[in-house]
Amino acid sequence: MKRLKKIILWVLALGIIVIILAVAGLALFFPKEKVKAMAIEKMSAAFDREVTIEAISVSFLGGIGAYLENIRISNPDKFEERYFLEAKALDVKLRFWPLLKKQIIVDKLILVKPRISLRKLTDGTVNYKFGAVDSLAPPVVKEKLPEESKLAVSAISFQNMAVKKGRLTYIDDSSKIQILAVDLDLESKVETARKAVFNSSGKFSIDSLNIVMDTVTYPAMTVKVDYDAVYDMGEDRIQLNETGL
Repeated sequence: MKRLKKIILWVLALGIIVIILAVAGLALFFPKEKVKAMAIEKMSAAFDREVTIEAISVSFLGGIGAYLENIRISNPDKFEERYFLEAKALDVKLRFWPLLKKQIIVDKLILVKPRISLRKLTDGTVNYKFGAVDSLAPPVVKEKLPEESKLAVSAISFQNMAVKKGRLTYIDDSSKIQILAVDLDLESKVETARKAVFNSSGKFSIDSLNIVMDTVTYPAMTVKVDYDAVYDMGEDRIQLNETGL
């Protein structure tokens, strides 16, 4: 019996050593520059904007991944704000076993402390019109979608996404609406039920939501939502299966 226990312990120890060596090897030979270049290329194509990433490192918390530091997505020249998005980091979680075969498969995206600025000018021009929706929606759907819906489509195109401690501002110069969301957190999982139909579920919270409409300032609110919804792009319809406030 003692011998069996020793064998089991040796097997467990050997397994742990193999895992440690594999992780250490990935840390040493992880294709950081390749992932960084791929991230810049994909994000630039999706947003049709200049994207900069200051540095990249390997992260292990919550799974192995690439930690892209100090990300910035620029605004069009017409806007006074220089950036549409600034974030402390984008933690790109990758699937472990494909990495051993030198394959990069993204499992989850975690946006850390983003500052997002949405702006609509008096002439109707917005800074959140992107090219990503062109690859997601059929032409008939794209013609019907307003820019706000296109932005949502771009966001849910990621299967697993999280936002931690975000800050979002929305300013509409024509309607004099200003919205400020502080400490925004999101956990979202998206599945494709069928073509152009997405099932999204997760949690969404804002510690302080501030709204100003022209000269009226509303009291700050705290928002917490659990949701399960289906978005049909073909019919431009959202069906809430379950929601908790």
